[in-house]
Amino acid sequence: MDTLAQRGERSEAVGAGVTDPIETTPLPALAGFGPGGSAIKIVRPLTPEDLSQLDAGATVHRLAAPIMQMFGILTLNHGALADFAAELADPGAGFRDPSMQLNRHVLNYLASANALLGHFGVTFKKRCREVGNPDTGFDDFCRKLKAENDDFEFFCELRNHALHVGLPVGNISVAQHLHKGRSISIFHKTSSLIRDGSRDLKRCRLLSALDEIELLPHLECFHQVFMKDVFRFIVDCLMPGLEPSSRFHARLTAEVKALGADLRPVIMTGRTKHGSEFQWAFDWLPEDVFQELGISIERKPRDTAPEPDCSGSSD
Repeated sequence: MDTLAQRGERSEAVGAGVTDPIETTPLPALAGFGPGGSAIKIVRPLTPEDLSQLDAGATVHRLAAPIMQMFGILTLNHGALADFAAELADPGAGFRDPSMQLNRHVLNYLASANALLGHFGVTFKKRCREVGNPDTGFDDFCRKLKAENDDFEFFCELRNHALHVGLPVGNISVAQHLHKGRSISIFHKTSSLIRDGSRDLKRCRLLSALDEIELLPHLECFHQVFMKDVFRFIVDCLMPGLEPSSRFHARLTAEVKALGADLRPVIMTGRTKHGSEFQWAFDWLPEDVFQELGISIERKPRDTAPEPDCSGSSD
């Protein structure tokens, strides 16, 4: 797999006439690496079937790792926007230019959402063509989401507007309530988006249903669609490769752990002798493929925030 190569040293000399499996086992081999390099234990040489499964796992890892990182970036940008909006509603907070900061956070979020869809769209088509499958599945899925969910439709078009025409934050208003305290409203006037927006933006159902679009509640619904529907589609696409890879890595890990619970599974790929010392080259193996890829990325909503209505309809 595309994992970090590390080196460990084994300094004890092997007595004359004594053979040590760690020095004679054919490579590549499955091995266990102790904490801080305290122990290196050979399990067994890898079979041709092992190498074939490792290669298949490396392929799906190369496909999955970048898109999972992009989900992580999207989640971080969503959290940063939520945190800033909460700070803005704090009466004691002072910001020199809150409009610029809000635009920065919303633009970062929309750009990362756009990049994620674009990146996976290209990857999906490339992989489908490599295996001889129809390559329009992800495009069809996104079109269906736009047709069924008003928030997904709107923000897909707003991100294009924000990247090419105007800033994503239109208006900010601050209200001070006697009992509820300070509240912040970030909204767009529908009339301004219809006047300046692209043809596709003007056709969005939210614009025909609302005079004002409050940005954050609708963006929260958009984010939920991303982290549920889009995430599920992408993981389902990767699952035929991820599941066998996960089972295979679990089997290798179990073999290593049988020799020592604190051993970390590695593939020994090379060894070089320097005097009485050997230097080993390893590829680390993930013990849990899904955990390494961050498949369970999720940010819990704030306890004080009301659940948005994400039914997808503007009626």
